[in-house]
Amino acid sequence: MPTSNFFTPMEDKYKQCRKCHALKPLAFFPRDRSRPDGRWHTCSACNRQRWKTQGRTLAADRKAREQAERQSREGLSGLQQYRRKDSGLRALPPGLRYKAQQLYSYYMHNHRRHLTQQRCALLLACACSNAKRLGNRSWARRMWRLKGYRRAERRKLPEAERLAEIRARNAGTPRHRLLPLD
Repeated sequence: MPTSNFFTPMEDKYKQCRKCHALKPLAFFPRDRSRPDGRWHTCSACNRQRWKTQGRTLAADRKAREQAERQSREGLSGLQQYRRKDSGLRALPPGLRYKAQQLYSYYMHNHRRHLTQQRCALLLACACSNAKRLGNRSWARRMWRLKGYRRAERRKLPEAERLAEIRARNAGTPRHRLLPLD
C-alpha cells in the first residue's frame, strides 16, 4: 500500500520515557502540542501509575482548596466580612454617596430579573467602588492620557503656532503670491 507524503506512520518513531526509561513508539505517549515532537515526556502507563499513587489525592486537595476559596469570596460569609469592614454607603464621603446611590439603582435596574441577596450586596459594593473611582478626577485624567488625548492636544500647539506665523507673514500680500503652508 503506497503512503502519501503527508502521512508518516507513528510506529517508525520512538521516544524514551523519562520515568521508566523505556524506548517506546510515539503512540504510547499522550499528545502535548507544546512539545517539539508533539508528545508528553512520560508514557501513558507511567502517567496512569502516577495518577493512582499521587494524582487523586492532589486533585482532592486542590478541589477542597478551591471550594474553600470560593466560599470565602461568595455566599453569606463573604458578605459578612464585607459588612464588617464598613465599606458600604456609610463609609463614603457625603459627596460620593449620592453618586453611589445613583449607580446602585442603575445596577439594580439592569439586574432586576436575577436578584438575590448576594447579588444585591455585590452590586452595592460595585456601586461604592465605582463611585470612588468616578469621583476621582485623577482617574479621568489618566484615562485621557491612556487614550492619547493629551498627546494629541500637545501636538496641536506647535502646528498652530507655525500656521499663525505663516498667516502673519502672508498678511498684506495678494493671493497669488502667498507662501505655501508646507
